[in-house]
Amino acid sequence: MASVAVPAIIAGGILGGYSQWKQGQEASRNATIAAAQMEEAAQISEQNARRQKATAQRAARETLRKNRLVQSRQIAIAAKGGQTGSKNVSDLLSRTQSMGEYAASVNLYEGDLRADSFFNQAISQRRQASAILSQGRSARRAGNIGFITSLLNAGGTASSFQAKYGNGGFNSTAANTSPFNNSANSVGFNYQPLQY
Repeated sequence: MASVAVPAIIAGGILGGYSQWKQGQEASRNATIAAAQMEEAAQISEQNARRQKATAQRAARETLRKNRLVQSRQIAIAAKGGQTGSKNVSDLLSRTQSMGEYAASVNLYEGDLRADSFFNQAISQRRQASAILSQGRSARRAGNIGFITSLLNAGGTASSFQAKYGNGGFNSTAANTSPFNNSANSVGFNYQPLQY
């Protein structure tokens, strides 16, 4: 019995340990893939942020260009009326320029806000990727430890089984406490362990 049981115990320990190791490796591999996807998403978020900044800068330039056209038209209208040097015309041009610069600044500010949102999203995605990788490393470590623990437990169980049952029968301690032992039983059973 012990000759079959001990290898079976060890084989079970190896299979159980291998299963734990395989699960740890698979979890680590999945974490690496998920982290790579999160990094890709973070790069896309950064690209979106740069696009938002560029779009805002183009919008600001366009606002200033249109503002210059409005000022130019105001100068032309003032010149037609003969009032190019009047204080009202210069005030009007100054206000128009200020409004154009303000609108351009608002465009830049809004673009920066949208870009910051994407940059923050990229930072968050990178943190998630780092956490996923950490979980994958932990799962791989747990799988390795589970494999070793399973092997050690199987070895200990097999050793304990071998010590208790020996080569197919009870050991001397177990035989002395057995109800079938002649010296311990007054009924007279004479039990002899099987010898293989």
